[in-house]
Parts: sequence; C-alpha cells; structure tokens
Amino acid sequence: MGNAGPFNAAFRLRHFAPNPPQDQSNICEIFREQPSWYDYARESQEKWGTPIATQMAFIQQESSFRSHIRPDRKYYLGFIPGPALFC
Repeated sequence: MGNAGPFNAAFRLRHFAPNPPQDQSNICEIFREQPSWYDYARESQEKWGTPIATQMAFIQQESSFRSHIRPDRKYYLGFIPGPALFC
C-alpha cells in the first residue's frame, strides 16, 4: 500500500466537492444548481451584514484572478524584452 493512502484520501475528497456552476454569470442559476450555497450566503449576510450580491461579486472577482498574465511587450532581436505596450 505504501504511499497510496494520501492519494486515496484526496481522490475520495474530490468526489465530495461540488462541481463549478454551469453558468457562472447568473447568480440565480448558481443558486438553483447549489441551493445550499444560498443558505450559506444568507447565514453570512445575517452574521456579518454583507449583502448576498456583494459576497457573490467578491467571489467572482477573486475566482477570475489570473496570476500569470502579463502585458504585451515589444522584443528586440526576438528575445530582448523592451518596454511594455500599454493601449
């Protein structure tokens, strides 16, 4: 068995995680697919006073973060980086 234990645990946990919503731009559809998410958002609103729409906007913004994005850049001789090209 050896190192198979952590792999099996991770594999099993993956099956319990919900799939991402099909239409991530429509909050009503998200809550129809995952009704418990609405309950959690409502509980959070009652506890912290943050409206559900604000919570969902924050989650969408954080989920769309692209860490490896870089601006277009001009290269000299094909490999020497020049200044970044901004609009």
